[in-house]
Amino acid sequence: MTRQKVSQVHLYIFNNTQEVLPYIRTHKKYLIAIHQKMNMMKVLQEHNRTFINWFKETIFNDDNASKTLRLLAQILMSPLGRDMISTIIHSIQSHKMIKVVCKIMG
Repeated sequence: MTRQKVSQVHLYIFNNTQEVLPYIRTHKKYLIAIHQKMNMMKVLQEHNRTFINWFKETIFNDDNASKTLRLLAQILMSPLGRDMISTIIHSIQSHKMIKVVCKIMG
């Protein structure tokens, strides 16, 4: 499985987890502030490329981050999480069941 596929699943999970959405907005605002001349398409590409690592660093450095967010960051970034994502991708590709991702991740 390619790194790009794993990143796509991470982003799908993050974008469908209510508690992560404020972090997504914050990251996009941050990118717009530091890349003022970038058009929105480029900002979104940069967001997709950098959000996962930014999220992990932000959560682990935030004493107020919830247990859910810490667990999500730990699981998704661990080898076990990557194996789980690989299994999910194969399930989706085999059975065309994208809703499995949401149900598994809660």
